[in-house]
Amino acid sequence: RISLVRNENYWRKLASLSRVNLTAVLDSRERRRRLAAGEVDVAFVERRYLDQFEGLPGVIVADGLPSLETQNTVLFNLHTEPKDNPWLGSGTLGDGVPPDFFADLDVRKAFAFAFDYDTFIKEAYRSKAIQAHGPIPAVLFGYNPKQKPWPFSPYQAEGAFKRAKNGQVWERGFALSMAYTEGNAERRIACRLLKEGVEKVSPKFHVDCRPLAQSKLLDEFRAKRLPAFVYRWILDYPDPHNAVEPFLHSRGYFASMLGYQNPRADIMIEQAAAETDPPKRKALYFELQAMAIYDAPAIFTADSYNIVVRRSKVISWLYHPIQPYGTLYEVTKTPR
Repeated sequence: RISLVRNENYWRKLASLSRVNLTAVLDSRERRRRLAAGEVDVAFVERRYLDQFEGLPGVIVADGLPSLETQNTVLFNLHTEPKDNPWLGSGTLGDGVPPDFFADLDVRKAFAFAFDYDTFIKEAYRSKAIQAHGPIPAVLFGYNPKQKPWPFSPYQAEGAFKRAKNGQVWERGFALSMAYTEGNAERRIACRLLKEGVEKVSPKFHVDCRPLAQSKLLDEFRAKRLPAFVYRWILDYPDPHNAVEPFLHSRGYFASMLGYQNPRADIMIEQAAAETDPPKRKALYFELQAMAIYDAPAIFTADSYNIVVRRSKVISWLYHPIQPYGTLYEVTKTPR
């Protein structure tokens, strides 16, 4: 029986396998303790905590593993539910935000300009990442390495804020409450850097970062109550359709709940899914990647690799990005 630990509570289907015991452990130090004691066999590790596991006796570190996920993304709600919603504050500019605050493209652009991507990569990923070029992971077909992402530019952020809502955002200011997953260091850093970047543009701008348990965050998201939050998308299968559709299609997982609609994006996503000629299909995803940057339904922050650490007694280990714990039927354990 293989025992696994990771930092978040998902992929419960693995727990149904007779040879797998899956446990969510938020504290990296506790994951290290269990791994060192032989209580677990495999653990996922965030890069900023990798030094806790390096050199651990009887443990193998596998780094640079392809990741099929859109990592730690800042998502905007274009039509937040206004009824009895404390996340909106007063519900107006000044001491809150209106429900359609992020429906203004200039607001979304301003936030994208205000995020310090290089510092995020340095702090959250120990510089072992690149800035994301949209929702498609760099390891996947359809990714355009030449696509220009948003730059960190307080000057351009100021200009966009001055244009937003016909100048009302700059004149009146705002107070925004943002959520991130409790216990997730990368998302805490992302929220903090966005707060710092936005608040430096004007003393009238305020961002409050609030940690929520993942179950509570998902409940608030599904109720359409969060104006902005930090989360990610893990691909269900290794195809760019499953990277762009959740964010850009009006019926996608995030877009449908957050009010993003772009008829051209819908048409192109459906065309790309049906296209059988690889060059034509790639061209469609290149354009969708550019659209994801220009329209900024979310801030796509970083693109990195997975890290898996395991006991050396776990052998026949094969990694596949769509099966992050490995193809477990081939795995065996030697006697302790």
